[in-house]
Amino acid sequence: TYTITQAAITYTISTSSSPAAGGSTGGGGNYTSNTTVTVTATPASCYNFVNWTEVGTNVSTSASYSFAANRSRTLVANFTQPTYTITTSSTAGGTTSGGGTKTCGTSVTVTATANAGYNFVNWTEGGVQVSASASYTFTAGASRTLVANFSTLPSYTITTSSSPAAGGSTSGGGTKTSGVTVTVVATANACYTFVNWTEGGVQVSTLASYTFTASANRTLVANFTQPTYTITTSSTA
Repeated sequence: TYTITQAAITYTISTSSSPAAGGSTGGGGNYTSNTTVTVTATPASCYNFVNWTEVGTNVSTSASYSFAANRSRTLVANFTQPTYTITTSSTAGGTTSGGGTKTCGTSVTVTATANAGYNFVNWTEGGVQVSASASYTFTAGASRTLVANFSTLPSYTITTSSSPAAGGSTSGGGTKTSGVTVTVVATANACYTFVNWTEGGVQVSTLASYTFTASANRTLVANFTQPTYTITTSSTA
């Protein structure tokens, strides 16, 4: 009587990820012939599982791939990074930049630039404010449609006059957009000297050329004075 003992055959199942940062794999190891093997692929943040390949050939598109161990195998889980479309637009009053196709996980900065006479208000998405900063930075995690909103800057009336009227002339007043630099100039007539600029009777400048930023309506008066002279006469004996 003879007893024949056949040793169990084992196979090595190796798994890896491509790219390495794309995710992790599990289920590899040594398996007895004909046992069921299940290998799993888990994508990392901002990656999607694509398929399992063996020597470059697709063997499964399921992240959880089961098969019978009948040979040693070297399996690669393939991952890809999705891309998203960042769309920017603006209401009347300015321009935008920074949109386009962005890879998941990358930093995106969209910028809104106001035209002359306009002020940036906010960025909205679906009508909801997402940032009040003209330069808005975020991480790409989905396609987005962003709108930069602008508003018209207020304007102010700068009124200038002379006191007395005969003392000289003024220039530089008018309608000015908020935030612009305004320079009003007082020019004295002959026999008059410029004194100061006043507003509501209060001195605001002693310079004939007075510069300020438009932030309110203003009524400015350029004040002039006439110098006096002493005429001395004398006689001989």
